[in-house]
Amino acid sequence: MPTSRKRKNGIIKKQPKNRRQSNADVVEAVSNCLETFKGLYILNFDCIRSSVLKELRSGWKDSRFFFGKNRVIRYALGKTEEEERYKGLHLLAPYLSGNIGVLFTNRTRDQVYDFFNNFVVNEYPRTGSKSPRDVILKAGPLDIPVEMEPKLREFGLPVEVQNNEIFLMSDVPLLQQNSVISRETVKILETLCMPIIEARVDVVAEWNADFGFSALKS
Repeated sequence: MPTSRKRKNGIIKKQPKNRRQSNADVVEAVSNCLETFKGLYILNFDCIRSSVLKELRSGWKDSRFFFGKNRVIRYALGKTEEEERYKGLHLLAPYLSGNIGVLFTNRTRDQVYDFFNNFVVNEYPRTGSKSPRDVILKAGPLDIPVEMEPKLREFGLPVEVQNNEIFLMSDVPLLQQNSVISRETVKILETLCMPIIEARVDVVAEWNADFGFSALKS
């Protein structure tokens, strides 16, 4: 690895004791990763839930993920050319905001991109998000336990129990594309086991010890 540049400890000293120690631990962990791994990737995890993040960690045990603590990670990497740990790291700072994750790995660039380009998770939408498409509940039997019928009636759905099955008695336009999704609609989708979101992970920027920084998406 290139020779590391010196850092100041300002961000650590400004915090209350417990947070200061937590931040110091993150800075130390990032520093260790920079010595251990050649590749660093900034990943957009929009719409990905915590249970999926746990699965990712399990599948990438030879690597290291960081989720959250964006401000501390920016500090650990260096926000300016004068502060950066290694040449080109400060260029990652603008990408370290929002719902992102940081991956340190020694897997090849092709392995990283092949994995995340094919990584798709079916998720339920979040309240207040916009629908990716029209959703119409079609009349007919619903493949859920008959005990759920009273709950569906509470949602105002036209359902009946016939031959120990729940039937939707008519088509129900549930969502229009780009319409704002209400809490009740999310609950309906969850009750009917209808995840309508295809959640993906996008690589937005990367840094490599040999080749430096590159941006994939603005």
